[in-house]
Amino acid sequence: MVIIVLPSAGYFFLRSSKTQTWLANIIAKEISENLNARFTLESVNLLFSKRAIFKNLLIEDQHGDTLLFAPELVIEIKSFKRKARKVVINKLCINNSILNFTTDSNNIINLKFIFKPENRKSEKLIPLSSGL
Repeated sequence: MVIIVLPSAGYFFLRSSKTQTWLANIIAKEISENLNARFTLESVNLLFSKRAIFKNLLIEDQHGDTLLFAPELVIEIKSFKRKARKVVINKLCINNSILNFTTDSNNIINLKFIFKPENRKSEKLIPLSSGL
């Protein structure tokens, strides 16, 4: 009986939007600390059909300027290969959002710090590539 109840309880626990948001906020905090930039979200709903819906997603650059604010961001994942450290995104929908990409006097875009490992505090997070 325990063999059936525990996996079932875990499945329903992970399906809860509150649980997913709690876990996503832990990850967002780690990303914020790692990149030395603000990364927040109000809620997330991960559908096990390889779809994720983020509400009020905010990503700032290292100077506190908004890179992206999306009231709703929807990602459809085509494939996820953990060993290869690769996520292929099939569809990305961002409606009514703010995108603010700027370049400095050296012609370096404010988005670059996300992808450059030397600008990170640690190498705990693994960069993922997308199929866009």
